Amino acid sequence: MEEFPVPIRFELPGPQWRAVQPESVGVSNAMFVALRDDTPGDYTPIISFSGGWRTDDATMEQIAEEAVLRLRDETGDAQLMDRRQFGTEQTPSYSQVLRASAEVDGQHYDLARLQALIGLQDPAQERRRAVLIVSCTCLADQLDVVTPEFQALVKGLRVDEAKAAG
Repeated sequence: MEEFPVPIRFELPGPQWRAVQPESVGVSNAMFVALRDDTPGDYTPIISFSGGWRTDDATMEQIAEEAVLRLRDETGDAQLMDRRQFGTEQTPSYSQVLRASAEVDGQHYDLARLQALIGLQDPAQERRRAVLIVSCTCLADQLDVVTPEFQALVKGLRVDEAKAAG
């Protein structure tokens, strides 16, 4: 991912996921988007990566709460179901599960959003960090299928040291 301030390496969690141009599915605020083609139901799960530099004093938990508010703004209804801290002092991170209801093209959907919010501290500037937000949005009843795949994706995320050093 060249657009993110820190080069990141990852693998999609299986052949059922395919990368698409964000604009092709109406997403304007993501650096990367993938769709899961063979999921039962009439909603296609989507993985997206967003984020960038942060130089404010917001904690990672506050940034996670901002993500809840963004989904609430998008759907009119979003609730935090679970939030957990993980990572290290250098990479403070949170995972969270959100629920929302949305109308898309006249169709009502009960959605779930899995998120990992990962902070990468800039060693050269104490107040600067890159924040990566990895999200997976699906139907609430698709969670059993996509949750282990999302977890595998997040566990496999790595800073691309070769590009970072170059």
